[in-house]
Amino acid sequence: RNHCDHPPGAAPRSTTTIPAPPDEGCAATGRSAALDRDQQQAWLCLNGYITKQFPVSTAWSMPDPGVYQIYTKDRVTTSTFGGHFSTLNHFVAFTYGENTGARVAFHAIPILADGSLMQPVDSVGDLSRRGESSGCIRVVADIAQLIWDMLAIGDTVTVLN
Repeated sequence: RNHCDHPPGAAPRSTTTIPAPPDEGCAATGRSAALDRDQQQAWLCLNGYITKQFPVSTAWSMPDPGVYQIYTKDRVTTSTFGGHFSTLNHFVAFTYGENTGARVAFHAIPILADGSLMQPVDSVGDLSRRGESSGCIRVVADIAQLIWDMLAIGDTVTVLN
């Protein structure tokens, strides 16, 4: 008999399972989001673990790495950044721009005054498009709706880089 075997008729010894650490950027409890600008990816989290990962289009350097709290949600808002009028759907704001003080948020790809999208849907997450945003985090419409539905005022957003 191998020395690791249980004696005949003995119950196996119990073992303690050590839980895995939370996923990177996820708050340990509750709902949260995380953003990796370098990879143009973000994710939603629940109780420390990723529930949905998705591509994003961001600015080069904003927002700064850190942990922020969502402070407002607007179903629809507008912008004139870049010299043009656009509509921003499912706007979930968590910080302010460093230079202008404008709100920085997750939102759907901006819709221009003529009804066209500011960037093609299939270009979200394309590393060559990084920097086209003035500071916000652009996502496709169904992801914007998911973020809007899942995150509440007070939930955290972690910007990794």
